[in-house]
Amino acid sequence: MILLSIIGTGNYCEVTYRYGEKVATPGKYVIGALLEFLEVDNVLVAMTRDAADKHENELKNICDFEKIHIPDGRNENELWRIFNAIASKIPENSELVLDVTHGFRSLPMLMLAVTVYLQVAKNIKVKHILYGAFDAKDENGIAPVFELKPFIDIISWSFATDYFIKMGKANQLKTLTEQIQNRQYRDNTGYKPKGLKNLGNKLEGLSNALSSVRIMEALEIARLLPEELKSSKNDVEHIYDAKPLGALFDKISETFGSMIVPEEKEFEYEGLKAQAEI
Repeated sequence: MILLSIIGTGNYCEVTYRYGEKVATPGKYVIGALLEFLEVDNVLVAMTRDAADKHENELKNICDFEKIHIPDGRNENELWRIFNAIASKIPENSELVLDVTHGFRSLPMLMLAVTVYLQVAKNIKVKHILYGAFDAKDENGIAPVFELKPFIDIISWSFATDYFIKMGKANQLKTLTEQIQNRQYRDNTGYKPKGLKNLGNKLEGLSNALSSVRIMEALEIARLLPEELKSSKNDVEHIYDAKPLGALFDKISETFGSMIVPEEKEFEYEGLKAQAEI
């Protein structure tokens, strides 16, 4: 697993970081704390020349890392050079932890953009996106490390839902719901989802019926869709990773609501209108 971090030119103060139930040894750099929290194989640190002059030697006392030299990012050309410099260092099919705690102005946002790109271009798996919240210290002076990955997952959910609504393909939605439900049971997190995987299966079933113009099957699955969405609502409320799906329920219902008709009216006007929608 690779830890990708960025260091700016700030005057970092010693702080104690907490991640979940773990509390790290006090230090100036969040990288040291993250290495205590996670099992990491390689560390990459992006830094400008000024940042390297100020922090590189001290960072070497904490861990071995590979430096990614980046320009200051003062114009669009330099921003693209930063993008390419970081993207070129991440090997295909790798697992990535992204640390966005430090960095000048837009650089953390640019790193997020690189991450989204790499998921598609190099098939990387983003395990964590972490932010050491120095200004959110508690009464004991301990700063939390926030997990931001669920927010980037919104992008995956949005693409998957858009693909389903526009193209009628639900394979991406099925994969997401299946991964989350399986992870909840595998990690034994306490809450066991009841309907996520089933919803994904129903959406894929509707997708397959639509793509092959199996009209009666599509109508049958569409009738079940509102109940499946309702069953999954409780899962979404209890599982952070699934929350983006909840925000898309209304869009799914709105798009496919016109296909829902009682079985006894399939061959009446309402049913013919629903078939036209299909």
